[in-house]
Amino acid sequence: MVQKRACCASGKHTLPRIGVSSCLLGNNVRYDRGHCRSKFIVEDLGSYVDFHVVCPEVESGMSSPRETMSLHESPDGTRLLGNHTGNDYTEQLDKAVQRLVADPRMLGIHGFVVKAKSPSCGLNRATFTDARGVTKRSSAGLFTQALKAAYPHMPIETEGRLNDANLRYDFLTRVFAQSRLQQVENNLSAASLIEYHTQNKTLIRSHHETLYRELGRLIADMTPGVDAVYDEYKAMHAEALSYSSTSRKHHNVLMHLYGYFKKCLSESAKSDLRDVIDKYREGIVPLSVPVMMIRHLSKHFEDLYVEHQTYLQPFPVELIK
Repeated sequence: MVQKRACCASGKHTLPRIGVSSCLLGNNVRYDRGHCRSKFIVEDLGSYVDFHVVCPEVESGMSSPRETMSLHESPDGTRLLGNHTGNDYTEQLDKAVQRLVADPRMLGIHGFVVKAKSPSCGLNRATFTDARGVTKRSSAGLFTQALKAAYPHMPIETEGRLNDANLRYDFLTRVFAQSRLQQVENNLSAASLIEYHTQNKTLIRSHHETLYRELGRLIADMTPGVDAVYDEYKAMHAEALSYSSTSRKHHNVLMHLYGYFKKCLSESAKSDLRDVIDKYREGIVPLSVPVMMIRHLSKHFEDLYVEHQTYLQPFPVELIK
């Protein structure tokens, strides 16, 4: 049994909620009565989040085992057909998909991990075929299509893509940021929203400079009322984080944070920090190296603004694999 750890960058004790395809947790719901258990999801990520578990096929009443299915193009649109019988399962699965997407619990989900290549849950590589069984194109599965349409800014990844360090970093950053913002919404005030933005400035900036500046201007004027400002902030915040971080963006943010210590450090110490930041940009050292140096400096010089920046630990360090 996985022990949950009440730990996130903000110090709050509420765990983010992540939707996950049931088979990735080791549940025997696959067509062959098997599973696709992900060690990272179950043993690592599972310690820091709560899961909302779904399996569209099981929800639709399909048994396990069952025949394999694939997506087909037709004059009537996309159809889900059995590979052995040719039976059409489209309506059966679609009804389940609509129930899952409309589930009120989905409003509290901060991200989703789906099964790669699945005709229901695949993200980008669910295969479409023609009447002769020839592969035509790849796209999202039926459930993931509906999920993306209903929640356009929700971070969604497959278990395979989470093996990529950059994709995993962005996904986890978005999940934990959305969770922190949810805590603000639960006890909303002008002060709590301003505090959130202050602590997440450099994090947002590392994803989208222009939207970061627009968010700052937005919360500078609470005249419309905190509820109206928050609704606009939440949408713009999600949009900003949906843009990938890059080494160039990170370099700009790191140099910005470096500026807070220029007057405190000796010339040799400043040179060492700049050198490490440049080595990150060149791909010689990982992001964690300059980040750890800046975290150490913020504590040493008691710079509370820098120390409280969630950019320096956007999610639990144990999830950096």
